[in-house]
Amino acid sequence: MPAQFTAGISHRLNDHWSVSADYQRVFLASVFKDINVSFVQSGTGANLNLSLPQNYRDINVFGVGAEYRYNASLAFRAGFHYAQEAIPNNMLLAVIPAIPTTTLTGGVSYAFSQNSKIDLGISFALQKTLTNTSQPNTSVPIKVTHSQINAAVAWQKRF
Repeated sequence: MPAQFTAGISHRLNDHWSVSADYQRVFLASVFKDINVSFVQSGTGANLNLSLPQNYRDINVFGVGAEYRYNASLAFRAGFHYAQEAIPNNMLLAVIPAIPTTTLTGGVSYAFSQNSKIDLGISFALQKTLTNTSQPNTSVPIKVTHSQINAAVAWQKRF
């Protein structure tokens, strides 16, 4: 995984509201320069070695969020996340989808007791399209569109 620097701040405005913001610098350029693929055929020993350039860039990532605590048991959360595009368009590889850069999140927590809690979360990575019209990673123009929805459920029990 790439090295990264993260700084954030959170502030509780009152008994119900809190807000947070963070900044991240992700150093992708040093770890995602090329994808190296090797294959050795077992019968003949013939081999294939490919290096597919990626040339990822170091990126900045920004996030903001808020929480509304309705009571001691119930809390609602929402957030926004933006990351710069890491891969240059002319390095796009068809088998690696475009990386969505903008994400909206939401969630809810309910504490049944001091020792038992359930968390529900959902994130929407907004649609992102990248194109590549030149070699080395494509011989014909390609266009990749990617969006994503993720949901998570977590139950926490303390003993």
